[in-house]
Amino acid sequence: MDQQIASFNKKYLPYLLLTLLFFFLTFLLKNVQFKERKSTFSQKMREIYKDTPTAEIAGFDEGEQWSGNMTLDSVRTFDGETGMNIFSNTSTATTVTLVKQINLTSFDIIYTYIYAPDEASAKNVNTLLLQFSSGLDKTTASIAELHGGWNLISIPKTSFDMASFPWNKITSTSLILSAGKGDTAQIAFDRLWAQQPIKNL
Repeated sequence: MDQQIASFNKKYLPYLLLTLLFFFLTFLLKNVQFKERKSTFSQKMREIYKDTPTAEIAGFDEGEQWSGNMTLDSVRTFDGETGMNIFSNTSTATTVTLVKQINLTSFDIIYTYIYAPDEASAKNVNTLLLQFSSGLDKTTASIAELHGGWNLISIPKTSFDMASFPWNKITSTSLILSAGKGDTAQIAFDRLWAQQPIKNL
């Protein structure tokens, strides 16, 4: 028996090691290329719009006090060290909320990066909403249909459902996700900010 094992190891071990090495190098190259593309795109965006005033709503980084069914993710991140995953596996909406005072009076458009693992996952999203609160007042806007991969989403303030909302006294921000009946929806957010319109978007 020992001789058979030794013979097997001698015959096949080099091939097994080469196979493992191949998969390791493939994984490493894929992740390095993705990080390089992500870094290049993010740096380009920051360089182009560095002189445009912005208001950071959320970075989805360690230390932000989000409440609700969410997890931080260091892999699905586009701008920064971590993104935030949210899930829904029923028609009941999942809501995550960040309590933070913000003044968005001077801005017309809200932007965010959203990641859907693939087209099927994107289609599982039934409802995706961005909601701001100011005391008892709430205003909500629907987020556009997603596609597989990273989506750069723009949401005009005029698309929110409360015309007289006090944009200078925002007290909390919520993201609301629901999946279609019998489906599971999982998406990731990375960076949520307000800015004047980005040309050529």
